[in-house]
Amino acid sequence: MRPKKHRTTGSNDLFRARLDQIINMKHELVQLAGKIDWDWIDGEVAPLYSENGRPGIETRFMIGLLLLKHTYGLSDEGVCERWVHDPYFQFFTGEEFFRHAFPHERQLVCSRFRVIASVRTSFSMVPSSTTPPRARTLGVPGSALRQTPGHQS
Repeated sequence: MRPKKHRTTGSNDLFRARLDQIINMKHELVQLAGKIDWDWIDGEVAPLYSENGRPGIETRFMIGLLLLKHTYGLSDEGVCERWVHDPYFQFFTGEEFFRHAFPHERQLVCSRFRVIASVRTSFSMVPSSTTPPRARTLGVPGSALRQTPGHQS
């Protein structure tokens, strides 16, 4: 079953720390997360979901974890463990508030990596000249990056 769309509340919570208030917004993962067109990726992955069954895990969360796993050379379990301790990993995968525990069953997430990895081959993985160098190492297709003012095409 298709996962729900990721929505941020934009509101404060007295008992939880908002990630955008505790991290450096100039960090490379924060910058890259802002350049990736997560809606486009979600649209590309959407046909792979069935209409029946258990609701899926958010596309941004899964694709984000997969990119982080390959970028930092982590194992399936390693990326899940680092996600718990690294607020930049959490921000990159779309979290709004810092979490002290992994939000999904790790075994389920690891099994989904194999499914999503097959989707990766459907994207044009040849970096375009407009793809930032760090995004090229992440394997982010140039078409998935948003064009921002001041970004040279």
